[in-house]
Amino acid sequence: MTDDFYVVLYLLYGFTFIIMGIYAIREHKRSYSVFPLVNAIIYLGVFGIAHGLSEWLTMLRYANIFDVYRIEIFFISRILKALSFLALIQFGFSLLLKPFWRKFGSVFLVVYFIMFVTVFYIIVFINGIEYLYDNPVFLIVTLRYFMAFPGAVLSMSVLIYQGLKVKNIDRLWMKYYFYLGFIILIYGILDGVFVRRADFFPANTINSQWFIETINIPIQVFKIITGLGLYLGIRLVINSFTWERKSRWVSLKTEEELLRQKQHLNQLLHDDLIQSLFISGIKIEGLKEECEDHVTIEAFDYIIDSMNFNIEKIRRYIKSNQQETIAVKDFNKEINKLIEDTLHSKYISVDYRNRLDEQDIHVINREILTHIYYILKELLLNIVKHAQAERAKILVYQEIQFIKISVEDNGVGFDTKKEYSEKHVGLKSIKQRVEELNGSLKIISSKNKWYKASKTQVTVLIPIEVNHV
Repeated sequence: MTDDFYVVLYLLYGFTFIIMGIYAIREHKRSYSVFPLVNAIIYLGVFGIAHGLSEWLTMLRYANIFDVYRIEIFFISRILKALSFLALIQFGFSLLLKPFWRKFGSVFLVVYFIMFVTVFYIIVFINGIEYLYDNPVFLIVTLRYFMAFPGAVLSMSVLIYQGLKVKNIDRLWMKYYFYLGFIILIYGILDGVFVRRADFFPANTINSQWFIETINIPIQVFKIITGLGLYLGIRLVINSFTWERKSRWVSLKTEEELLRQKQHLNQLLHDDLIQSLFISGIKIEGLKEECEDHVTIEAFDYIIDSMNFNIEKIRRYIKSNQQETIAVKDFNKEINKLIEDTLHSKYISVDYRNRLDEQDIHVINREILTHIYYILKELLLNIVKHAQAERAKILVYQEIQFIKISVEDNGVGFDTKKEYSEKHVGLKSIKQRVEELNGSLKIISSKNKWYKASKTQVTVLIPIEVNHV
């Protein structure tokens, strides 16, 4: 096959991956979701763009464009490939690791890249600028075997894991996750296993030349198809999140409508019913003053007392119906105020992190947020009264089908077997609130021992309803 044919193949190959990458980055900016894949999709975008550009540089070599700089172009394309493969690994890390460990994953990848570039230039400095071009062992091992293939396997694994997490919401979404993971694995095999032929195993047996000789089709054709498959997979997965934006909108609209109805009912009770009863009471008082019959006067007194009792009853209902609840947008402010008020003049350092961003919440209503507020209030009061702590950590965040509240302190700890004793009335209240929300409560506490410091951690899981709209 001629070089012109490969020029066209590499042009299409790079184009499909760049388009896929641009789409992923654009949707990452536009989409807001509790689904971690939406936040991680930016790494697939970086992977696609860097990978596509590296293939376009390869196209320049086949087209003999800037031929005098072919070695430099080759080196730049390899570095872009390294960045693309590391972005693929980071995509897997961001879905697999918890937020705290993601930082270590990112640091590891940065160190690996620095080491790769350093060794790369040391080899060039010692052996000359054309050495790696003619002897690709180092690049095959580091780029293909240690980056591309492991990154694809890792990404496929976490996509299957994430797919199983959304299985109960919609089995079709699970299939979208599985499809995207399968396509990434196919890519990893094509680009991470079928490498340039080299004098070591397995590159001397399984390589791109063997693939072409066996299939009689350039491997780049299958890579182009894989790029299109990745674009389709990302599109299917992201489009499945449109329900969440609709659900969030309907939820907010429903909540606003309920609030309007409550306000309207309260207004009617206050302006119409109470006023009507009050005016009727005044008229009865007037009739009572004109009346001289004791039996009738007693009847008037009974009616007036009954009306006053009912007026007070209606007022209590209006007051209870207007019980303050916490809106999503006010939640952070209320919790910060609660921390300040509760720990006023107490020397306790609080690390509070709230990840319930308003755009990331689809069906969390005011009632649930109010329960969370009072749960945190009780936990903070317990820390102040009993823990003798110096530090406390509060974390509130939402996953796909539940809200997690974690409160930890470095206080003296207590016996969890007696957690609901008279001394811990607050925990009883928390337990009741959690049960009302069909949630779960877990308490881990350890007292100070010679081999570890004491601490207490309370974890609350509150399920939230996830429905299609």
